[in-house]
Amino acid sequence: MAKGKSQNFIEILSCALALLAGGHALAGTPRNISEVPPARTVEESKARFDDRAAAFIRDYAGVQLGFMGSNIMRFPIISLARLHFGEDIELVNQSIMDPRSYASALPGTDFHDLGKLFARNGDYDFGLRGLEVLAYHFANRPDLLWPESRQKIVYELMTATGGDFTTYHMFGPVKWKETENHILLTESSRFLTNQLRLNDLKAQGKYDASFDNDKNGLSEKLLRFMQKFLKNDFDEFNSRPYQKLALAAVTTLFEYSEDARVKLMAEMVMNFMDAKFAASSKSLRRSVPLSTAARLCRNAQSCEH
Repeated sequence: MAKGKSQNFIEILSCALALLAGGHALAGTPRNISEVPPARTVEESKARFDDRAAAFIRDYAGVQLGFMGSNIMRFPIISLARLHFGEDIELVNQSIMDPRSYASALPGTDFHDLGKLFARNGDYDFGLRGLEVLAYHFANRPDLLWPESRQKIVYELMTATGGDFTTYHMFGPVKWKETENHILLTESSRFLTNQLRLNDLKAQGKYDASFDNDKNGLSEKLLRFMQKFLKNDFDEFNSRPYQKLALAAVTTLFEYSEDARVKLMAEMVMNFMDAKFAASSKSLRRSVPLSTAARLCRNAQSCEH
């Protein structure tokens, strides 16, 4: 892999989510991406997608697991990969239950540039996204994700709940506007955590309006926030790392939202992002260097595909 694993966790998790949601069987898959032949046509790319994604997941299954407290970004995806392959089930669950797996930071921006007064230990929302996948995908697999592990994930590790919609933070008298990708990751997690907790309560014949996304207003806030992407595009429209984070949050909402309106809005945003990528990729203009891509394109019979 060309980049470090920590840089690729969102990409890999997105591939994992696509495969897990589709119910693909991954037994006997490639051990690493080098075993998957490079695609030379669109058809080959589509045909080998499952193998590429499975190879990424398999690669992560071999990474040292650690604990959530010190490995916020990678712990959920490594756990996801190992449980999917049915490997180290006891180790994964014991690591989740270990006291060293705890909410060690806050959702939202990590900020330490101006001393302790204007400091914030953040980025926990990066881990929340993976925890959501664990909680939802293995909800009915107690043989893989133990009930007590699922309980700890939903009620201790998934920390964003209620009807708040965080768009800024206060540092004394200073209001710090939160960034777009952090809002998406945090609020999508809040929405899905509320949904899980409310479903648990309903199964016990109970109810708490603070977890009802319609009653607490979170559904409407999330819909309005995503609608602005269709009207005005993303604020962080020209940053590849942030685009991946935004897409990760939207795809999770699409996969697991039980609110048809939120699921539809997430699908519309994904379609918009697909269309934007397709239009901006015409004539290989997103390829680097563009001059080389353009020269190759001129020598080809057609550049429109």
